[in-house]
Amino acid sequence: NIHPLTFVPRPSNTASKQTVLFWHIPKSGGSTAKAYYRCMGKTVGVVSQPDSILRAKEKGLVESGKVDIIFASFPEYAIEQLFDFSHKTRVLAMFRHPVDRLVSKFYYLQMATWEKTYKEEWRDISVLEWAQYINGDNNHMVKKLAGKIQTRPANEVDLMRAKKTVWQRMIVG
Repeated sequence: NIHPLTFVPRPSNTASKQTVLFWHIPKSGGSTAKAYYRCMGKTVGVVSQPDSILRAKEKGLVESGKVDIIFASFPEYAIEQLFDFSHKTRVLAMFRHPVDRLVSKFYYLQMATWEKTYKEEWRDISVLEWAQYINGDNNHMVKKLAGKIQTRPANEVDLMRAKKTVWQRMIVG
């Protein structure tokens, strides 16, 4: 059955609530998405790093049903630790062109004095210098999607694996 875009399916009484997992990709709209969900009255949980994911697991965050959406930078680890057969999830993400993402990161880090990665000397360098000599964020998305450690270089096989992950597991639109 095809329904018009205005049709909103109603879950059955027997359906269990799913907690949505939002893969927070740095400088790709995650903060905007958090604000949007909060404006919609949704309860947002942020468990970005592995240690906070484990704390959320210990406290039974998903089982409690107290959050509607969880934002995490390590989606594979969050899925492994927080969800099971009885507590399923759907994963959302916002992708951004990698060059746009890194340019945004550069300008953000030039003024974000509150960030651990802020360095005052970066205020006087060009984006090209930063990209060539300082940026360590090379092929971040390819490595994440291919299941590769971030400190190792990505290659053509990793790119193919990342594309396959997107093709098999995601709806992109």
